[in-house]
Amino acid sequence: MKNFLDDISRITSIKLARTTTRRKALSKIVGSVVGGVVGLTFFADKAFAAACDKCQNWYVGSWCGCSPPNGDYCSGCGSSASCPSGYKLSKAWGYASTGCWCSSCSGSSNYYVCCDCTKGSNTSKRYSSDCGCKSSVAQSGYCVQ
Repeated sequence: MKNFLDDISRITSIKLARTTTRRKALSKIVGSVVGGVVGLTFFADKAFAAACDKCQNWYVGSWCGCSPPNGDYCSGCGSSASCPSGYKLSKAWGYASTGCWCSSCSGSSNYYVCCDCTKGSNTSKRYSSDCGCKSSVAQSGYCVQ
């Protein structure tokens, strides 16, 4: 059995060596690396642009952060300041189109996405149980307004 496996691996490696040159191998590696970098750059920009779409308003200044409804942050917030399970975006706290806004410190390379959340049935009405979510996002130069 050992000789059979040795023979198969030897024959396979010889065939592979005959069909692949160093130049072809290097070309495929370089092509894969360049394609990967281009792909990551393209999709990173698209993900960043999607996060920016949540920002109904932008605030840039010395204070950067979020002011959640009723002064309370929700527990269980998701990425990009998405509301936790059982909550939906509230449009009653001043951001009637998206329920979210963004805040950036002057000179900072990050910004916050801040969203208002509610358990209430009417997203245009304020409830005492309303709370907020925030997430920090690194800027790549596309959303500075």
